[in-house]
Amino acid sequence: MKIFLEELNNDFDSLKERKELSGYWVLTYCKKMDELNDEIRENYSKKELKRAKIELFNVRENSQKYEDEYIGELAVTLNTHMNRSLSLDKWERCNEDVLHSHSVVDLFTSAFQTLEYISGTDFVTESLLDKYSIVVGECITKYSKHLEQLCKQDMLHVAESHESYQHEINKQSPVPKLRRKRDMFKLRFKTNLMKSNREDESEIGEIMYVTPEFVVKLNNIEASKVQLKDWVRALMDEKSTFRDIDTNMDEEDDSGSESESESMVDESLKNMMRIVSQISRILRDLQTSIALQFKPYIRPALNKVLRITRENMKKSHVKLPEDELRSIYGKQAKQMLNDTFLESILTPNLAILSENIYEGAFLKILAEIFKIIMDECVQILIPFSATQKKGCDCIDVAQECVLRHLVEHVEEYFYGDGEGLSHKTIARQKRFFLQVEQLFFMDTERLIGLCEKLSGLNDNRADVIKYSHVLAILSGRYKRDKTAKRYFKAVVQRS
Repeated sequence: MKIFLEELNNDFDSLKERKELSGYWVLTYCKKMDELNDEIRENYSKKELKRAKIELFNVRENSQKYEDEYIGELAVTLNTHMNRSLSLDKWERCNEDVLHSHSVVDLFTSAFQTLEYISGTDFVTESLLDKYSIVVGECITKYSKHLEQLCKQDMLHVAESHESYQHEINKQSPVPKLRRKRDMFKLRFKTNLMKSNREDESEIGEIMYVTPEFVVKLNNIEASKVQLKDWVRALMDEKSTFRDIDTNMDEEDDSGSESESESMVDESLKNMMRIVSQISRILRDLQTSIALQFKPYIRPALNKVLRITRENMKKSHVKLPEDELRSIYGKQAKQMLNDTFLESILTPNLAILSENIYEGAFLKILAEIFKIIMDECVQILIPFSATQKKGCDCIDVAQECVLRHLVEHVEEYFYGDGEGLSHKTIARQKRFFLQVEQLFFMDTERLIGLCEKLSGLNDNRADVIKYSHVLAILSGRYKRDKTAKRYFKAVVQRS
């Protein structure tokens, strides 16, 4: 037996020197040798083995070393599958119900099959499963980040062809046919509108479109998050054969805090859920980026509607009560907003999004766009320039009435007969606009008191009434309100 064991060790060492051993082969060999060692220990005592100078095969040392090598082999295989599937992907949805493409299906099929294969081997250990989970996590992260970069490239791409904006919006169909493959957005608008803080109403010369190909990439990231959670559940099921595990599937808290119960969760599970949270952040950033692509169109459209409305009001030479203002000018204003933004730009893009993206992601993008519109309306009520110059061109009370009417129209548009945003979401996103609107109708003395109260306070929270907001309202009254004029002058002198 001694000679037999020595020959086995010599053969093993010889193969190691020639580097002809794969991780899988060595782990299988170690498992068999472990069984042989157990059988030898059952038949011989430690003293007998020591007296005969019989050394058993060192299973622990060799298996740990080649466990890493085997994991490396699996990593190469998984990454090869990922790269191949990405190179072959045409970014077409699998079918009418499955809105992501085949690359994410191929990648997770490989991940699930390999997990099943490892779990079925004789040499499977909890350590091996943990190491493989790291491989899968890194691969899925790489896949998601690659898709993120593709999406960002699509959003930055400016098409060479330029079809006029007016030509596009006069088409009969609300969703223009895509005659050739487009990158995500045809960012075909004038460069002076790329500055998001512009307050003019420059004519928009070009239009943009979302493409199904872009949306599929976005869906793939969403599907990766869902599939990764399923894979983690399968991993935990396999690990539960070794010990009891707390399978808390909550995503990692961005605060980084850890409760006592969370500290008891399996470490590999926590690592995987951090990756899920990272993918969620990628999705949120892309969804916000999509919404921001519409921002350059919003304020020019609103400014144009309000300007034309004011010109029409001046022609009448009659001050009308709010009900009559809404009745006479509201319908015209809504139609102009439809023509310049809602129906001409937003509807074609949202139609493609709604048909190709998963519902949850669609609603998040809708909410982001609605929030941006509300922010732009706030900027119209209290333009930033109002705090820097006296008597700035703030809108008047009649225009504010029309703006409020337009906001109600936008609400109806985004509610979509119950198929769009919920009333609760709309109310939450609209809250700050309503707070600013209250300032617009507040009497001057109360505004001055509020201005003094907020002076010197540094509140960096978004959507909170600040000193600059109140001062902007007072600046808008500079030419028609002596008290506001006197206070604004005093503020300028103090500064």
